[in-house]
Amino acid sequence: RPYLGGRAHSGMAYGADNIVKVAGPVLGDVATQHPDYQVLILGYSLGAGLAQLVTLDCDIGDCSRMLPAQTVVRTIAYGSPPVFTMDTVSDLPLLDNMLLVQNDNDGISGASLKNVHDLMDQVCVIKSMNIKRRSMLKLLFTDLENDSDVEDDIEPILFEYEVPNGDVT
Repeated sequence: RPYLGGRAHSGMAYGADNIVKVAGPVLGDVATQHPDYQVLILGYSLGAGLAQLVTLDCDIGDCSRMLPAQTVVRTIAYGSPPVFTMDTVSDLPLLDNMLLVQNDNDGISGASLKNVHDLMDQVCVIKSMNIKRRSMLKLLFTDLENDSDVEDDIEPILFEYEVPNGDVT
């Protein structure tokens, strides 16, 4: 859904809006009473996605108007999913106050809607090929460079698949 000049995951945007609505005024009061305080937002997984959006709100949204101008807001987000985008990459705000910690083997934190869509398209193509499970495993686990008779065992499969834009391959 539309969020702070871009688009955000709708559930997380609603969650971040609720956090800002409830915690923002309290945070603003405390920051006013203690101008030397800094704000640290921490989150893990779903909480990391919320932390990103709340931090963005504290920089350019309603929350930023609740905080005194000198208030420093920092965020550490562990295993965050992708939650925010703009129409063009150059429009994305640069948030140097946010540290995103990711495990390089975590497929979710590196996923995007496009990645997931492409993966589902590939799964549909493979499923439409109707390759027997045993043949599929043989294709996956056979060393083609060192097995001279593998081509005799694998039959060519011709199929048509209609991609979402209507082309047939």
